[in-house]
Amino acid sequence: ALAAENDKRPVEAKNVMMLHHQIWSLLPSFCLDCTDLATAFPSLAKRLGVTIEQEPDLRGFCCSALANAVKSCRAASSSEGDTEMMGDDAAAARRGGMSEEEAKKGSSCLAGFAKNYLPILFNAASTVSVLEREQVLLAIAEYALITERAHLNSFFQNVMKKLLSTATDQGMMDTEVEETKALLLDLSLALMPALDTASAEFLYKAVTPFLGDPSGAVQKRAYKLLQQMSLHHLGMLTTKLSDLQPQLVT
Repeated sequence: ALAAENDKRPVEAKNVMMLHHQIWSLLPSFCLDCTDLATAFPSLAKRLGVTIEQEPDLRGFCCSALANAVKSCRAASSSEGDTEMMGDDAAAARRGGMSEEEAKKGSSCLAGFAKNYLPILFNAASTVSVLEREQVLLAIAEYALITERAHLNSFFQNVMKKLLSTATDQGMMDTEVEETKALLLDLSLALMPALDTASAEFLYKAVTPFLGDPSGAVQKRAYKLLQQMSLHHLGMLTTKLSDLQPQLVT
């Protein structure tokens, strides 16, 4: 495409670029129930990371591909209990062809790249528009579920430090503070389902002050976090009801 453009062949350049995007658009589908994920992904891993960082027009395809790969592995790994009474062919069909063993190997392979991908995805989330952020956050949420606990806690603690600092940081313009809070709450929401109880409790303490934030966008995210927390950490949240109720009615 670049060669055609440099040779002043704009129509050809446009057609080649369109084909380029169409090919990349197939990647998310290839990552659904990918039976050779464990062997094929390592050769693609670096290219995906570079593309997320450097090619914004392809970033959405890459994030969807990562999310689909992780989601498929988790679904196949957890479906054995539902399919153990079925025949092998029927069980394989229900899982889209990915066996439990293939899913475990695929998940282990993907998890090995978490320390590389999560920083890339976090950085991408901070540079895209709010409308484009959803696909990046989905990839983060899925990847967090297979990330080693120590690595996940490190990323979570970094987000919490920045979130807590926004409450007292006076060196930024109000609009910048609002955007930063919204981003950090979005990242917190993406990580929250993968957190252990202690981290979820820390997140609860960090988020509740934002229920009264003057920004409607920040308030909305804080309430959404609590709503989702009730689905993933209900036991912990139940113990906080006496403290939470006064904040919800004021």
